Amino acid sequence: MKKVLVILLALAMVLGLAACGGASSGGSSAPEKKEPQELIIAIELDQAGLDPNQVSWTDVPHLLTSGVLFSYNKDNTGLVPEICESIEVSEDGLRIDFTLPEGAKFSNGDPLTAQAVKDSLMRTKEISLYAEDLATLEDVEVTDDTHGALIMSEASPFMYASLVSAYGAIVDVQEAEKVGDDAFNAEGYVSCGPYVIDSWTAGSEMTFVPNPNYKTFNPEKKNQDATNLYDKITVRFIPDGFTRVSELQAGNVDIITSVGASDYETVLNDSSLKSYKYDYAGMVYAMFNLDDEITGDLKVRQAINLGIDRNAICEAMGNTCSPSYSMINSAIIGFSAEEDKKLADEWAYDPEKAAALLEEAGWVDSDGDGIRDKDGKPLQIAYDVAASYEAQAQSAPIIQEQLKQIGIDISVTVAESSVVKDKLASGDYQMACLMYGWNDADIMIYLRPLQGEEILAVLAEARVIADGQARIEKYVEAQELIDSYLPSFGLFYPNTMMATTDKITMTVYGDGRTPFEDIEKAE
Repeated sequence: MKKVLVILLALAMVLGLAACGGASSGGSSAPEKKEPQELIIAIELDQAGLDPNQVSWTDVPHLLTSGVLFSYNKDNTGLVPEICESIEVSEDGLRIDFTLPEGAKFSNGDPLTAQAVKDSLMRTKEISLYAEDLATLEDVEVTDDTHGALIMSEASPFMYASLVSAYGAIVDVQEAEKVGDDAFNAEGYVSCGPYVIDSWTAGSEMTFVPNPNYKTFNPEKKNQDATNLYDKITVRFIPDGFTRVSELQAGNVDIITSVGASDYETVLNDSSLKSYKYDYAGMVYAMFNLDDEITGDLKVRQAINLGIDRNAICEAMGNTCSPSYSMINSAIIGFSAEEDKKLADEWAYDPEKAAALLEEAGWVDSDGDGIRDKDGKPLQIAYDVAASYEAQAQSAPIIQEQLKQIGIDISVTVAESSVVKDKLASGDYQMACLMYGWNDADIMIYLRPLQGEEILAVLAEARVIADGQARIEKYVEAQELIDSYLPSFGLFYPNTMMATTDKITMTVYGDGRTPFEDIEKAE
């Protein structure tokens, strides 16, 4: 007996998922297009490539061009088809059957068959930087051109986060083999999303035109074929946040997908702009070297956790982030609101309790200089901060001052993420601040501070539990272990913002996903 899989909690930051398909009709109708229109979207960076199997990060260009088998619905409570007419997930989670429409095609006209789906996913397993996400995908069983099934060695709910994202794109492997991987990663890329690349000016912009073979069976999308897509979409690369906002205000771009924290007020106070805020699926977190003489002491780690006022940090940054005491938030599958509240109550800012813990650990201010000491050594801790998100660097001096109030001398060093990660790998650190972004709690199994044997065992169990609620409970168990050992703890996560001119009407789901093919622009 099979049923459509229901996912019980929120997915995080997988932005608008593209779709693919053939020439068959169906779905809801869309208003008749009147005049040719262009949509201009500003993002931060030029792209490393278009082929999701060959890049380490994706952005709007991948969402415009890449099609997937299925995605999450807008409420993140279930799966809906994209290129498929239907999908069915077995009760045990070991099989996902899919049905493609007759005559389905890639954007270049090549047949989009069940065998093509298999070839694409096997290529992902072979060359993708994130092939491990599909480790339990043993085979794609092909019945005929329109029917196939994903066969897993064990239940793999952790895998869906990749399959619904651009990393799960169904690409034309026949074309990739014909033109070579380098060309396929550039303007030779072929998938089945709503748009295809038209031009790429390095460091400046990309342009896209409609995929004539585009078709989605997602019931929540209005534009289900190529009929009402924009005649042209231009994606401009504007690294500076202030410039992106200025270009939006001037009407030179229609949408900016990332508003810098320092520009929030500008956007919110401009009546000619619209803002869309959502919770980022990820976390800024602190981590400790448990082999260090000072941070290896649990009482010291507990004192630090209690000595950080997260609410004050977020207020100081204009409430562009939200405090967190857990390693995951509500935008991530595996989140438990009950556990989150428990941790927030347990670790609420309490400098007096923090001071008492330090006293118990033997750290006292024997010379009255405000910094605790023990055995003639001051309580000094090096704090390495990765500069991957501006709020990490902004929060560091605030944390430094807060911990000084309980007698800890924090020395802050802000550096590129790669530098900080190298220090972690060598063990040359005491306390560090990093950030991750992913839409499933399975990400925790890859985080360096959570590599304790007990914690890893529970995380390994959680990733293969088919039942959504049971999986949540297992992540609660993992968080309880983290709480008891405290190798790491959450600090805060971004309240992310997109912005448009007042001529744009679009939908941004609670986790940031945006159906780009349904964006409307007033004349």
